[in-house]
Amino acid sequence: MQTQQSVIGLYKQLIRAARYNPSIPQRKTQVDLIRTSFRANRGAQGQELAKLIEDGNQRLDFVRSMYMPRHLLREKTDGEVKTYVVREGELVETSAERTKKTAHLDDRITNDQYERHNRLMRRFHFMDR
Repeated sequence: MQTQQSVIGLYKQLIRAARYNPSIPQRKTQVDLIRTSFRANRGAQGQELAKLIEDGNQRLDFVRSMYMPRHLLREKTDGEVKTYVVREGELVETSAERTKKTAHLDDRITNDQYERHNRLMRRFHFMDR
């Protein structure tokens, strides 16, 4: 029963991770490949099943490293936004100051633009008068 739950959990995680692929045709191909491989190995038991589960976990790690959603790669602690990037197959922590990027969640906005926006919004709502 435990192996059945772990196989079903692995299947769901692989499908969910494949859906983060930005390319729709590749996403459909990956989901179809996952479904057909799980259906083809439905009757596996024992050592063969353990080997297939290990292979599935490795594939899951690979897919997650390729298509990790951006909001899961950011973490805010003590006012500093820590970002994580994948370099040479490993998840590496970088900070906003070291990479000279903004500390906001949207990389297209600089700190000066954000301050200007706040100043204009305060003026628009007559907060400084």
